[in-house]
Amino acid sequence: MIVRDKTCDMKYFYSITLFLLALSLGVDSFAQKKELKKARSAYEDADYYLSLEYYSQAKELGASFTIEDKLIQGRCYYELNEITNAYDTFSSLEQNLSGEDLYVYASVLQQFELYEDAIKWYEKAKLQSVNHTSMAINEMIQSCKWALNNSIMVNFAVNPCFTLATQGQSFGVQYYNDKVVFSSAASADSDERDQFGKPFLNLYCCDIKDNQVVEGSSRVFSQNLLSPFHVGAISFTSDLQHMYYTKTVNEDGESHVQIFVADFDGNDWVNERVIKLIDDEWDYAHPAVTPDDKYLYFVSNRPGGFGGKDIWYAEIKGPNKFGPIQNCGSNVNTYEDEVYPVINKDGKLYFSSRGHYGFGGLDIFSAERINGKWQNVKNMLQPFNSAVDDFCYVQDPNDMMRGFLSTNRYGNRLADVIFYVTDKSLIKVDDSMDVPVFGMDALVFDVNGEVEQPVEPVKVVEPEPVVEPEPVVVEPEPVVVEQPKPVVEELKPYLFSTDIISTYNNDKVPGATIIIKDAQTGETIAIGTSDSEGHVLISLNGELKKKNTEVKITVTKDGYNTKTKEYQFSELDQLSKEGIMLTPIFNDQVLDEISGMEINYVNGLDKDVKNMLDKLAAYLIQNPNIVVKVNAHTEAKGNRYGNLTKSQDIADQAVAYVVSKGVNQDQLIGRGYGERYLKNRCHRGIYCDKAQHSENRRLEIVVWNVRH
Repeated sequence: MIVRDKTCDMKYFYSITLFLLALSLGVDSFAQKKELKKARSAYEDADYYLSLEYYSQAKELGASFTIEDKLIQGRCYYELNEITNAYDTFSSLEQNLSGEDLYVYASVLQQFELYEDAIKWYEKAKLQSVNHTSMAINEMIQSCKWALNNSIMVNFAVNPCFTLATQGQSFGVQYYNDKVVFSSAASADSDERDQFGKPFLNLYCCDIKDNQVVEGSSRVFSQNLLSPFHVGAISFTSDLQHMYYTKTVNEDGESHVQIFVADFDGNDWVNERVIKLIDDEWDYAHPAVTPDDKYLYFVSNRPGGFGGKDIWYAEIKGPNKFGPIQNCGSNVNTYEDEVYPVINKDGKLYFSSRGHYGFGGLDIFSAERINGKWQNVKNMLQPFNSAVDDFCYVQDPNDMMRGFLSTNRYGNRLADVIFYVTDKSLIKVDDSMDVPVFGMDALVFDVNGEVEQPVEPVKVVEPEPVVEPEPVVVEPEPVVVEQPKPVVEELKPYLFSTDIISTYNNDKVPGATIIIKDAQTGETIAIGTSDSEGHVLISLNGELKKKNTEVKITVTKDGYNTKTKEYQFSELDQLSKEGIMLTPIFNDQVLDEISGMEINYVNGLDKDVKNMLDKLAAYLIQNPNIVVKVNAHTEAKGNRYGNLTKSQDIADQAVAYVVSKGVNQDQLIGRGYGERYLKNRCHRGIYCDKAQHSENRRLEIVVWNVRH
């Protein structure tokens, strides 16, 4: 009988197991690298949606992303206009941003109404941006400053039209008899997608009755015009017999956007053809026929413009015959994109632009035709505009105080949807009811981010000392060995650089004194003074950074309240980005008290919060020349974007409450900052108890302007 050695069997089993495990890991590693390579290649080819798909597959395979991989994903989100995801990505990589990423992040912050932060990052981008000139960046900085000073709400209600917003993606309404025609996806779950990951759009219509879209009346507008690619941005002639529209054409793998025209034969739309002013080399889109049928306005990236996409026009001389193409001029067109022109029955031009001063993304503007030129360009203000994309504003031809616009301010901002526009005077509500106005990020949904649980510190158990037996020592002959000289680590100085900023109108504060002391010993480490631009640069001993020394920073300036706060040295990088805010002394006891007001909240406006806001309201009613900012903050827990929306929501609630007490709307500016400006050290990754986190959940009142 043969007796097998069980020890050998076990060794054989373990060898096979280890071999299979190594083989599996090798296969996984190969698959991960393959997906990462495809993701990076797709990004280089500007196929941003596909790049993110490959990154997603690599993540499922267990791949680890480098900093560059994370930056690529952030850039892809930005290019796809997924601003929420771009914010989440870039805000976690602030230390790693350089070059064009500085501009991109500034643009993202601008679209979250974080205008002060956006200005700081635009300033950094001026030194490193690759694709944008200093002049163009300065325009974006001025746009942020404009937004900070133009938060007035005009007397219109702008609310989602859910009947037209249930198809996943919809925009671009035009009135047609007793109907509205618009572009929409057949379903939010449509399998067919474009290169940006969006479902393809076709033309749909709904019935209109008593100024309301009839629920359940949505249907395909014309079977003859259905297309496997995008169709939209339409315009009808005054007799409704001809329709111009934008259509994507795919030829030899290349996509072009072109303008088509079709005729109504009494039953359906027929005789579809490309209009004859088209040059296939360039894109032409967003047609708009003037009410007198004399001119066709459109958008194109053709040469001869002012940069980006411009608005052009041509005289209509007959069926599919046009005069020379002309540019709308520098009053309308800028270095950025101007899109979606609409001419109302009074001859006023409405369009959207990224280049004119606005709140972020595309804003809606109006212009008037004076002496043969488009002039008097004006931002339509809030709630027509928000910090994201707002476009395709069209008025009801029978009642110009009503209409529609398209926007991606809805929910997670990933889809364009259609909103009603109505003059508030036309809305009949009970006195007890509030008329909802969806303006800057006003439509807020709960964001169920993962709440980070505090991690208890790990107790390290020291091992028992091992007692080694005493060795037998044999004394060797003495050998003289030259001892090497100790290596002294050369520490570079740490350059602390930041801005001193007034809470009053966000002005830079020159001549402020900054004193940095050791928080434990009280010894003065360094003293500096802000320059004419409010900037301070102080060189500190690198040993302080190595030891993560706790420092106390005091900022003083005549006419301002002194500010003192303690920081771990590792927190100075964040302070450099945020700047140090100083509150002016107004020599008015109540005003000084109001300007320093800080109100902690739990979940909303409870009794204690309202009592404090009542005090603010009473002062503002007595002083209508005072404008204040209501800044809302959260703790650094849960989802970053969720915190941002929560803080904006609480700021909006506070402003609405004060206005309900009789304060003018234009005396208040509500801003949500999420977790960007923490009061204490409870940053992500640092354990804090509930009470410490709650200190950051607060409303801050600062005087923004004193009007004369």
